[in-house]
Amino acid sequence: REDMEVFWGEHPVHESMSRGQSRSLLVAFKIAELQYLKEKNETKPVLLLDDIFSELDSERRRRLVKVFGEYQVIMTTTELGTVEKLLGDRASVIEL
Repeated sequence: REDMEVFWGEHPVHESMSRGQSRSLLVAFKIAELQYLKEKNETKPVLLLDDIFSELDSERRRRLVKVFGEYQVIMTTTELGTVEKLLGDRASVIEL
């Protein structure tokens, strides 16, 4: 797990961003990390995502699925209907 703080000027962004905006920023960092690892290692990493769709609006969810579509993804979610709607038959669901 990484701990980092992002600043806008002298202020931590978490003080002025909504939870959805903060989640979007985290996703942007993860996408950059994926691209870096893919280029450096010439292989695609497996993504482990925990409740990634929470606090994202439908447009951000749709874009996220498009970006992550070229990777193998293992995710947990409390929103099974959202995953089924976004991924359809591209997803294998295991309920615990």
